[in-house]
Amino acid sequence: MKYGFLSRWFGILGWLLWQSGIADNLRIYSDRLLAETSSDWVAHFQAIYPDATVVPTPANTLTAIQALLNRQTELIAIGRALTPAETSAFQNRHGSLPLALPIGLDALGVFVHSNDPRPAIGLAELEYLYAGTHFCQRGPPATPLTPKFLYSPAPAQAGYFHFQTKVLCGSSPRREVVLLEDDRAVIDQIARQPGALGLASRSLASTEVRIVPLALSSQGVVLPSTDRLLSGHYPLTYYLYLYLSQTNPLALAFARTVLLPEGQAILSRRFAPLPEPIRQKALERLQQPARR
Repeated sequence: MKYGFLSRWFGILGWLLWQSGIADNLRIYSDRLLAETSSDWVAHFQAIYPDATVVPTPANTLTAIQALLNRQTELIAIGRALTPAETSAFQNRHGSLPLALPIGLDALGVFVHSNDPRPAIGLAELEYLYAGTHFCQRGPPATPLTPKFLYSPAPAQAGYFHFQTKVLCGSSPRREVVLLEDDRAVIDQIARQPGALGLASRSLASTEVRIVPLALSSQGVVLPSTDRLLSGHYPLTYYLYLYLSQTNPLALAFARTVLLPEGQAILSRRFAPLPEPIRQKALERLQQPARR
């Protein structure tokens, strides 16, 4: 019954696209962390809708957002929500708000070299190591340990946004912190430098680096496992998002495939899927009219 409904839905979609005269092509900008997942989604979508031409384009997060604002793309997949200023800019240029859909979960991991013996690290210690100004009011760390090298993704990446908001409470990082091109560059540097410490997506864990558990007063020592992300018990968790124009039928159809179980299974190869109530609400939003 479920798959019969989906077949009818995609058949109706194809008829609407043909009637509207809209070309069956779509370009998707995704930040680099989501690039491989986006390519897998495209392959899945084109198996369902073979006449569509869908082109995934990897970029940093800010470039993807700018492409959406400038009408270079109808859909982006990124690792953070748009800021109020970015949302306002979209509304001013497009005449409506973008459709924002959560599509999964990720989290910042605190990475060290695989040989680093550090058992855990607290948020106060991270702030002490990284923050130019201490805005979080967490107090001094219990046992500060200063690594030789401190790394973070650069401001153009979603990882830096979460690092600044969740770890630094809005402060700029210290001058000693090295901002690298993206999360993968952080992992590569740490793998080469025992004693280094950096923040990057937990999806990039490898045998050459190790994620240090967070020491939390309320929960003890916590790793960013999928269960912890889904339960909300890992404080550096964040949502992954699709943003799209609400008037493009092909973009809406693609978003639907991402939120259906098959699309969530693709995302789960590298990230955590949406909790079921949030997934259902996101699907419902696809049926709502555009907001001005």
